Amino acid sequence: GKTLYAAGWAKAVQVYRLDEATQQFHYVPQQNFRIPIDAGRAGIVEAMLLSPDGTTLIVAGSAWDGVATAPTGYLWPRSSASTQDWQQVGTITVFNTVTRACRVFRGHLGAIRQLAFVDNGKDPTQFVSLGFEYTGQKISQSVRVWSLETGQQIGQPLPLAHTLIPPSTDISPRIQAWQSASN
Repeated sequence: GKTLYAAGWAKAVQVYRLDEATQQFHYVPQQNFRIPIDAGRAGIVEAMLLSPDGTTLIVAGSAWDGVATAPTGYLWPRSSASTQDWQQVGTITVFNTVTRACRVFRGHLGAIRQLAFVDNGKDPTQFVSLGFEYTGQKISQSVRVWSLETGQQIGQPLPLAHTLIPPSTDISPRIQAWQSASN
């Protein structure tokens, strides 16, 4: 490809373009994609996904920086955070790389660690996310299926029987999804 996207702790997806004459990628900061999250340390990008045609860029991770409604900006213990607070943490941002339009999807109740398109044999219309679900003192993980067209979750989250990774590690599981034929 001729475009390289890189992200991490900066609350932005950095864009690099290939210079065909030198075959080197060059940083193009004016083309960066800013992830729409609040100020502060929030905004760790842990997963990115680019459509085969390069027009859809999906970014997710953790937007935790405490809870804005708390006087100090932090609310501890975490069990005190509301469902709405946790949905802010598990934010998925979908960018159109051509128009630069941005949509935000919410559903996970914690950080999102992995994204994958649902392989339907043509242009993707759905994707899946694997993320944490914080409910009180309990931490679990689930897979959710999303519609790119509507921005809505399809069906109920699929809770995973066992936590695949502890939240304090940098290990990310890999997920893949295929659309099966209807019976």
